[in-house]
Amino acid sequence: MKAKKVLTANLKSGMVSSESAYTYSNHLVIQSNTTLTPDVIDKLKYYAIKAIKIYVTEDGAPDSPGFLSNEPEPIFVPPAPDLDSPTYFEKIQETEEFIEFKKCFTESVENFKKELNDFVIKNDLNIVENMLQEVNHILSKTRNPLHLLDMMQCLRSYDDMTYMHSMNVALKGYL
Repeated sequence: MKAKKVLTANLKSGMVSSESAYTYSNHLVIQSNTTLTPDVIDKLKYYAIKAIKIYVTEDGAPDSPGFLSNEPEPIFVPPAPDLDSPTYFEKIQETEEFIEFKKCFTESVENFKKELNDFVIKNDLNIVENMLQEVNHILSKTRNPLHLLDMMQCLRSYDDMTYMHSMNVALKGYL
């Protein structure tokens, strides 16, 4: 029976390998006469097998009982996005909950900024407790860690990046 080398990307379920396939380090991936399944094809791709030889008939068509060469593969076409509807984050930004969170976050970042400046200028060592109070105040406005991440993602337009980053690190430390 004839064999033909086929790129792994072009393999189909039902084809039969005519010889064993090995990795570059000589580890056996599949044996000869293996009927290909989606899992076997994925395994070949995982081990970077570029091509294998499969059995073909005299006319060059794959010789396998399960292989249907005349049937086209189904193609998934995702629905077109609705560009007029608001995004997930735009919907969050319109909620009262987000507006309250943003107000709380902005106030806390300003207080956090003041605390850091007091530490540098006045050498005030009571800064840690005050900063933690700001973090806890923000956390009180969220339901759970996922909700906190959603709210933080919606704050991307905030201007004072250094202090915002510091507050975000403190909040993510909670997660």
